[in-house]
Amino acid sequence: IRRSAPHTVHTHFKNSRIETGKCIFTRLNDGDLNIEMVIDTLLESGYDRPFFVACESEDFQDIEAVKAGFTQSIEYLRTLLSKRGIA
Repeated sequence: IRRSAPHTVHTHFKNSRIETGKCIFTRLNDGDLNIEMVIDTLLESGYDRPFFVACESEDFQDIEAVKAGFTQSIEYLRTLLSKRGIA
């Protein structure tokens, strides 16, 4: 991440966790990837473009679950950026 950060022109955040050998996509704050470290690394390298978030849900048939998961991911990203003085 540190080596590629200075060359990054687009982000598309997605997170997951590994359970019994399977990749399970999660909300941003529930996965194995340290999103906070990624954001810090990008910002330290001068990244000043939008951050995009993937919409994830364990059940895409349940639209309310999809909305809730996406909303939670967006709020998590907003919290992380707000802590860094980015509105």
